[in-house]
Amino acid sequence: MQSPEISDSKKPTVLPYLACLFFIFTWAGWIVVSRHGTQTAMTPVDLIFIRFITALIVSSPLWFFYKWHKIPWYRVILMAWGTGAVYLLFCFGAMSNAKAASAGVLINGLLPLFGAIINFAWTGQRASRITLLCIAAIIISNSLLIQGDMVLLNSGQGALSVLLFTAASCTFSFYMVTVKNWGFTLMDVVIWVPIVNALTIIPIWFCSTSGLPATPISIIASQAAFQGILITLIAGAIIAYAIRSLGPMTTSMFGSFVPAVAAVLGLIFLGEQLTPLEIGAIALCTCALLVNSRWGAGTQGKALK
Repeated sequence: MQSPEISDSKKPTVLPYLACLFFIFTWAGWIVVSRHGTQTAMTPVDLIFIRFITALIVSSPLWFFYKWHKIPWYRVILMAWGTGAVYLLFCFGAMSNAKAASAGVLINGLLPLFGAIINFAWTGQRASRITLLCIAAIIISNSLLIQGDMVLLNSGQGALSVLLFTAASCTFSFYMVTVKNWGFTLMDVVIWVPIVNALTIIPIWFCSTSGLPATPISIIASQAAFQGILITLIAGAIIAYAIRSLGPMTTSMFGSFVPAVAAVLGLIFLGEQLTPLEIGAIALCTCALLVNSRWGAGTQGKALK
């Protein structure tokens, strides 16, 4: 069996790595935009409702070009929830009480760890020693980046946010593994993610208290455009392409670079100075990504059906 990460017969070109770079920058922006959304009158359910209703409307013309084929219903639901309603309820619930920087570290920084565990449980493929060392280096670097915000852990709400962010990271890692191992195409993701999650969130939204009437139209429109179009449809398709090309483990390691990028962007655009420790953490994370991209690989295992 060929490695699920990178096939020997089909080495990835530079395009999947460019897709990963797009993943890094869009997700860094998504965390900031989402954190801003949770600070408005909108509830987490409102944000999810706006996101998937917008994505559903915009993607609906593609229904006429999509080759509808039979996919087991449980696979479609689990895949869609992994990047949709369940994942976002964890994220937005935690973001109500936690900083954007904490979200980046706890969600994205844990992706390689959960990705390796889920991929091993699913396929029997063990990560190489080099990849495991790179994962450890990434976790250490992200821990250093969050060291200035450890006050998050000092309250009950903070502890709950940590648990929710951890659950979100595990959920998205599961999504990445399903895309690869269940063979979802880019069009499958673009079509089914909005449908499943819109159907999931509509009854929840009608049964909950909404803050949309008290939210300015401009904020609703910006959240709809960013969350529904850029992230769900455009970024969703590009990330699915990266997962199918490089595998969930390699893609998740690139995703874990989001906190470092967010810190650099904060330095450039917000004037937030980096400490020597934070600069060292960014350098460590960068080296881990480069080493894994060049020498990291998975060992073969028996795939589970």
